[in-house]
Amino acid sequence: MTDDLTQAVEAAFTRFALVYGTQAMSRMWMGQDLPTVKRAWCHELRGFTSLDLIWAMEHLPPQGIPNLLEFKALCQRRPEGVRLALKGPQADPARVAAVIGQLQELKATLTNGNRATDWQDKILERYARRDPRLTKFQRDICEELLAARSAREQRDA
Repeated sequence: MTDDLTQAVEAAFTRFALVYGTQAMSRMWMGQDLPTVKRAWCHELRGFTSLDLIWAMEHLPPQGIPNLLEFKALCQRRPEGVRLALKGPQADPARVAAVIGQLQELKATLTNGNRATDWQDKILERYARRDPRLTKFQRDICEELLAARSAREQRDA
């Protein structure tokens, strides 16, 4: 028996005591050697994952402490997709405020008088200056934009 399984069974018995009370625990296993009972539980529950055991402990029946077979059946009923949710780290309020401020500035920049084609004009300016940092793709786009504008101007004239 693994230490993890032994710890899980110990946790289950602790949970039983907390949920149902120590009197119910002593009635449940009256006259039995508790370490032997726990070893039997470890033997029967081998093969279950810790998630199965945790799920069973979170879904204990309200009517009373489950016996070994009932607890095993609880473990088997854990849905496949159930995952334990871990609490994420708390966000630093100053950092959140700074990022929100940056996003608000960006939103203001994008919505205050900027036309939808401003990005085209900026790239075309760089193209006209023969900016060496333009990629081949950007140069090709500029040529297509200039050709499209020229065709539109001829059509409108």
